[in-house]
Amino acid sequence: MKRIILAIISLLSISKAYASYSVEMDVMSRNKRFRLKKQKMLLSNLISNNSFEGKNFKIVKGKSEDAILFTNKELRLKAATVYFHLEKARNYFIKNLNSSFVQSIPTTIIRIEHFNKFNELGHFANDNLEPQFNNALTIPEGAGYEPAGIKPWNTEIWFRPSKKIHISEIENSQIPIDAKKMLRTFRNGVHMSSLQKFLMDYFVIKIYGQLDRKASIEQFIRTTGTSIMLELALSQASLIQRLITKRWYLLESALIPEIIYHEYSHLALSDGLKLNQSTAVIEGMADFFAGKISNSKELATKVSKYNSFNGKRVSSTKLYQQEFESTSMANTDFLFGLLWQVNEIVQDESLIYDLRNKITTDSNIRDNLIKGIFELIDENPKYTQEIKLKLYRIFYLRGI
Repeated sequence: MKRIILAIISLLSISKAYASYSVEMDVMSRNKRFRLKKQKMLLSNLISNNSFEGKNFKIVKGKSEDAILFTNKELRLKAATVYFHLEKARNYFIKNLNSSFVQSIPTTIIRIEHFNKFNELGHFANDNLEPQFNNALTIPEGAGYEPAGIKPWNTEIWFRPSKKIHISEIENSQIPIDAKKMLRTFRNGVHMSSLQKFLMDYFVIKIYGQLDRKASIEQFIRTTGTSIMLELALSQASLIQRLITKRWYLLESALIPEIIYHEYSHLALSDGLKLNQSTAVIEGMADFFAGKISNSKELATKVSKYNSFNGKRVSSTKLYQQEFESTSMANTDFLFGLLWQVNEIVQDESLIYDLRNKITTDSNIRDNLIKGIFELIDENPKYTQEIKLKLYRIFYLRGI
């Protein structure tokens, strides 16, 4: 009888361990017009019927180890949004890219409203150190430190609280619009146009011996006036800069799907690209897959309520600059657009995914990443010489 009771208890424990729940809840999600709206979505793979604890993800607040309860009105929308989109990202890597690594990842702790810095030895930096806002990051696993009672931890994803911050407080801030550069470019274009008009008029006189002098004088006056105005504007570029530049910034990373996809992509690629630093390669790869998961050529745009930064776009026309390789400029959208162009030619997302085995977190764009792409092209007979030539052309046009 005792054995029967123990067997029943054991079966109940196993049953509870594999219990799965689904709950419909409000999450922030994109509609067909790419607008971020609050929508009812089904949260699946939960192992709790009253908290955000699932088979694959456990959503907690800050340094807590307890899953956030469904009854927590303050955090419910953020927790539900993060949970839903993480499940979507995980499914993408398993179904579209057949990732055995992603399938093997144990339950991942997701921390929202977490302001502590990351400490490689202590997991969390001391509360007295500068709190973090307006970002998200994926941290590598750690061995802990037993003498101090710090337990080992697996890879985690942290979403910071949002806070309205003045641009002067943002480290390595990049002003979105360079007024002086913009005005100088426009002025040079106007001067070139004026030169072309002068040369055309000159040759009209040379060839036909006639010209509408009244119209020519009017054109000269207009051009001169425009040039004077442009020179005055250029001399006051600093004032114009202050007028057109945003002064206050905030980012609610836990409510923007593409940021959630970006962070999970870091985790999904971490079997090849280690999570020890931020570089153009590691950020650009995560951007690419965030775009594929969201099926969008834009990341974190059209959400001014939750993001006052610029977002990222495939359509960005930036040419390659050596500065893009630096940590301070690792988050430009140059590589996002470049990888998207590569994928449009090869028509195979798995090539970009396999690229993680050809490069490292320390790799750069110009040498290592480009070399890795061509190595994958050469290794697979399905990629023709025509595809290779198209890639050469793209890299040349983007300044590489």
